[in-house]
Amino acid sequence: GAIGLRYVSGDIDFEKLNYSEVFVRHFKKRIGSFDNYIERLEKLSSVLFSFTFLLFFMFLSFAVFNLVYVLLMKIFVLFFPTAHYSNQMVIGLLSIVYYGLGLLMLIDFFTLGAFKKVKDKWFSRTFFWIYRVYSTISISFVYRPLFLNFIDNRYTRNLFFLAIPYGLFILLGISKVTLEKNNYIPAFHHRTSFRSSIQEASINWRFYDDLRTQHNNTFVDGDILPPKAKIYFASLDEYISTDDELELFLEFRHNDDEHLERTLGFKPFREKGISHRIFSPSNIKDPQLEKIDSLYLLEINLMKDVIRHPNKIIPASIEQKYAEKIELWKSYKNENIGRLRVEMQTTFYKVKNKYMKDKLNKIKTEIINMHVFEIDGRRLPSPQDTYFYTHPNMHEKGILCYIPLDSLATGSHLLTITKTQNLLSCEGKCDPVIINIPFRKK
Repeated sequence: GAIGLRYVSGDIDFEKLNYSEVFVRHFKKRIGSFDNYIERLEKLSSVLFSFTFLLFFMFLSFAVFNLVYVLLMKIFVLFFPTAHYSNQMVIGLLSIVYYGLGLLMLIDFFTLGAFKKVKDKWFSRTFFWIYRVYSTISISFVYRPLFLNFIDNRYTRNLFFLAIPYGLFILLGISKVTLEKNNYIPAFHHRTSFRSSIQEASINWRFYDDLRTQHNNTFVDGDILPPKAKIYFASLDEYISTDDELELFLEFRHNDDEHLERTLGFKPFREKGISHRIFSPSNIKDPQLEKIDSLYLLEINLMKDVIRHPNKIIPASIEQKYAEKIELWKSYKNENIGRLRVEMQTTFYKVKNKYMKDKLNKIKTEIINMHVFEIDGRRLPSPQDTYFYTHPNMHEKGILCYIPLDSLATGSHLLTITKTQNLLSCEGKCDPVIINIPFRKK
């Protein structure tokens, strides 16, 4: 278009534009002749044209790379079914190697050949064969000349780096594209408006263990494990209950720790976050258990001293506290120390065990008290039969509880769970989470 315009109109005649001298001088300096503009435009057009082809080949290479992996896994499963645990381990190892080396090649690609610049002979030879294999797998040899010619010039090299955010934008954009075919059927997503009303009128497979299993099994392809969906707040064991009690799993949410930390007066079991088992063990020492251990050591040492050294002077405070036991220990001899130690260990173990049971019960009770349970609008007493539980779905941690259904008639019913959220971030004014789960009693 610019060349055609040059043929018709000639060069830019600034005098005919009748601009002031300030603007004429500025345009002559910044634009120059129209021929120079055509030359710059031609350079830019050529680079953009080749850049478009380079982007296309990069995305094609990425697609082929993943397609080859899928084909390799299909072939492996065909000859070695994944029902065997060892074969699943092999698949996991092959996947780590395949994508691990692929990530290495991707880093080399976006660093413009950083690994190719290493002069060490053994490293170069090893990386060369990895490069040859992945060059074939990803068909990157097709656009390699175009890529190398792009990065050997500063002007085009800077344009190439724009491909990184551009590619990420395209990938993220494609992943968010959805196709909606039934616009009068409500969505089951937990962020949907009027969520609780939609839940009340729908059977959502995410809230039932049996329906979730059926859903996952619809995606089973041969011996390949099906994908799984995470439990959202709660899950019943089955949609149609055939027992006299309802088995309900309550997921422990990440922000529940904040509530328990403020309401319970004791330390948690482990530190939150990342830790190393050797250098920074995550277990937290319970002050109360340490106190019981200290009392045990004090008492057992006192017992030994009384038996072995009956004339040894004991501090008045300790003698007054353990007066009865000291009188009893004085009647024993050295050969009785072993038996007495075992008896004391048993006694203190019972004390520690009782403390731990009370601690666990307090945690379970506080978690249950965060929930209000209703069936068909009638409030239920808090479940008493509760257990800490790791759900086999995706190893979600939470509480498994049982709700009696003895007095419930046969037919459809609605379980409503209202969970309070007492978080510092909303100063105690957080809206409760309401989960409606329809079920049937047979």
